[in-house]
Amino acid sequence: MHDAVQALRYVNVVAYVALGAVTLGFWRRRRDRASRWAAVAFGALGLLELLSLISNDSANFAERAIGRIELVLLVLFPYLLFRFTKVFRAPRTGGLRTG
Repeated sequence: MHDAVQALRYVNVVAYVALGAVTLGFWRRRRDRASRWAAVAFGALGLLELLSLISNDSANFAERAIGRIELVLLVLFPYLLFRFTKVFRAPRTGGLRTG
């Protein structure tokens, strides 16, 4: 059972890193706001998954710093996803009222 859990963990890491790479590729080709926010959001998620492979030893300063970076990315991801989805909302027209 432990081997299956470890295998699934590595499959998740590969999937999220690939998602981040694909969205980065879309942004490099299209250069629009939606693909930029998607690249930032899913790139952060892919980086978070990569950093999770590093052990988090409280005695080692570098590993503690990586743990804090992971926490920042985890807290920042919902905001980045919000910005990505906000791009698709129709802009408000503050112009003329009829009636």
